[in-house]
Amino acid sequence: VALKADLAEARSSGEKTAAELRAAHAAELEQLAAEQAVLPKVGSLRSVLLRPDVLLLSAQYFCWSIGVYGFVIWLPSMLKAGRAIGIVEIGWLSAAPYLLATVLMIVVSHLSDRTGRRRMFVWPFLVVGAAAFLGSYWLGRASFWPGFVLLVVAGGAMYAPYGPFFAWFPETLPRNVACVAIALINSCGALGSFVGSYAVGWVNAATGGPCSKGAWMREPHKPSSSPLNQTSWIVRRFCGARAWSTLASA
Repeated sequence: VALKADLAEARSSGEKTAAELRAAHAAELEQLAAEQAVLPKVGSLRSVLLRPDVLLLSAQYFCWSIGVYGFVIWLPSMLKAGRAIGIVEIGWLSAAPYLLATVLMIVVSHLSDRTGRRRMFVWPFLVVGAAAFLGSYWLGRASFWPGFVLLVVAGGAMYAPYGPFFAWFPETLPRNVACVAIALINSCGALGSFVGSYAVGWVNAATGGPCSKGAWMREPHKPSSSPLNQTSWIVRRFCGARAWSTLASA
């Protein structure tokens, strides 16, 4: 299919002859075959699902999806809680991270293809996104615009590595098990999207709204943030009121 498309384009532009294009495609196929030849073959489904690289990529995509979908679903609520603005303004502000992500995804994917490298275009952006999230959290509601800029950076950085990340699989996995491995990695990503959406919603319900600095460890009707109150909240939340009464009486 790719060869037919290139031949049609060559006829219209007149840059390359059909023979040159066929030779170029044959060279690409030989290169792909050589890359697959050096990869160890995997014989069973169990062995591919227990490969360290597949498990690592699955765990990475799971955690990645927690951040992405928690961000996507709850970004408007976070903006609404941080500043008294209307629905139209929230829509415009919510679009900013995706505008940056559109540019970064194209640029990063182009640079990854041009250099032939994948890893260096994946994990640095995820680290930047995590740092931006943390910085926005610590700024809290007191500094809305600096925190918003960090949220834009976090959103763009989380989307930027998608191209290199998914191009990584066929280059590192044997062809006979690539589909199964990719299915496992994507399934872990889908599970992470559920966990991310649910976790942020649970935290919102527990704290009375989108979390600002310090809200993670207290209920809305308990403004005190002393260690005793925080410990009380954690034990009652996860172990029940009876467990806290027993611990307090001891």
